[in-house]
Amino acid sequence: MVGWGGALGLLFNQPEAVGGGKGRLLAFKLGGELALEIEPKVMIQPEPPPRSEDDESIQRGALLYAKHCTVCHGINGIGTGVIADLRYMREGSHQLFDQIVLGGIFSGLGMVSFADVLDESDTKDIHNYVLEAANEKWEDDQSSEIWIDFRNGVYDLLGRVVGLFY
Repeated sequence: MVGWGGALGLLFNQPEAVGGGKGRLLAFKLGGELALEIEPKVMIQPEPPPRSEDDESIQRGALLYAKHCTVCHGINGIGTGVIADLRYMREGSHQLFDQIVLGGIFSGLGMVSFADVLDESDTKDIHNYVLEAANEKWEDDQSSEIWIDFRNGVYDLLGRVVGLFY
């Protein structure tokens, strides 16, 4: 049996989450008046690898992504904040893409293997589609602040609308 000290250690001494933060436990009181202050997390997109020149692969990847990935990772790879935004993948994730999608190396974190429905050709196409989305965002972010604010507002609105159905 774990005493209170051990239980608190289990709750609060968790390793860093995939998103880079530590997990935490929040308790709320009905009728409570205090507000929880949360600092917004600013995500900085790493420069993505070059996009594929194979338009047919990107199109196949878009269809496969829509069928197998959109439910969790969102439209065009735009994550919900809980599930990874694939446009922000780091180099290591790009290198391990097949092992993540087919091999299930992140299954303990909720990203199960899709080896029963996808093969390496499929993951190559999906990865090309994700690279296309990441490069589009990267190029947009290099443009004007007005465009970035407008785009982010539209994505936030889209995310809220999609969130109503999931």
